[in-house]
Amino acid sequence: MGEWSKKEFGTPELPKKCFIFAMTVDEYIRESILSYFKTIKFHKHDSYEAYIVNDGKEDVLLLFQIFGAVLTADILYILNEGNVKEIILIGFAYGLIGDLKVGDIIIPDKVQCLDGITNFLEDIDYTYPNELIQSKIIQTLEDNNHKYFRGITISVASLFWRPEKLIKAIDTNAIALEMEFASFCCFSKKLGIASAGVLIISDTNSHSLLDDTHLRTENMLKVFECLK
Repeated sequence: MGEWSKKEFGTPELPKKCFIFAMTVDEYIRESILSYFKTIKFHKHDSYEAYIVNDGKEDVLLLFQIFGAVLTADILYILNEGNVKEIILIGFAYGLIGDLKVGDIIIPDKVQCLDGITNFLEDIDYTYPNELIQSKIIQTLEDNNHKYFRGITISVASLFWRPEKLIKAIDTNAIALEMEFASFCCFSKKLGIASAGVLIISDTNSHSLLDDTHLRTENMLKVFECLK
């Protein structure tokens, strides 16, 4: 045990707590996140970026740029080998309903598996976040007066390429679309890691990913400030 975690992060025993940022994070946002910690004990940047930081009480693992179901599933197995016990994922999502605006906070209650990993390898239709971690997230958001939406979300293999077969399969009650949350919940549960997360609306029918990114990244930082 610990061989892969040592290779990836320099230690066989990883921090018990981890934040995964399933998104591209602007440099000033990343620096703002790091500023909440007293020391940086490890840093690595290749296909994704990793930090082991300490807040004066405990070490925390921060992972940036974890994109897609495959990388999410693989990294969870490495985190499990390193004995990580609790993970919160903060990601971006496409808003499917008209009430959602860029920057809105989504708490997935149930995730439809159309990502090409969970629905084929695990042969499941839906997966769920850890109830205890999710309840802590919700309570913390409410304590800090953050408005949020709850509902079904969908994980797909590609946000830009949606064949007719996929469109027909999409749950009509879903409120948002993304790429990582199904594999995150599914494999966390399989490995016994307590995991849940928050999604920030990054684009909608009326607002493209190429539009101003300020609101979604600022709200992502506010969510992290709240949950850290």
